[in-house]
Amino acid sequence: MRLEAEEVIKLAKVYQLEEYIIFENSFPSVLSWARGKSDKVKVYINSYGDFEKAMLESLKYKFDGISFKSNFADSLDRDKINLLHRKGLRLMAWNIPDSAYRQSLFQ
Repeated sequence: MRLEAEEVIKLAKVYQLEEYIIFENSFPSVLSWARGKSDKVKVYINSYGDFEKAMLESLKYKFDGISFKSNFADSLDRDKINLLHRKGLRLMAWNIPDSAYRQSLFQ
């Protein structure tokens, strides 16, 4: 994973695209390594339902945000998104089930 990230960062530097690169991974070590190679790339920790853990890891390692896939045990709501934003974190949300749920998250 590190070799792939390194190659992406090298190419991004050549073409001045670093600020448009987003790495998402389940391993903080990989994301920290990528961030160490370029402070311009964005790094998001993957989360498959444990919102609080992902948020705490993002804060601990100074990541940009969470790539979150809801499951039945933990789903997104307005309070969680507002909390993320107050902490300076961003969110990539996966598997939004319907337009009503999506609209509630946008609000």
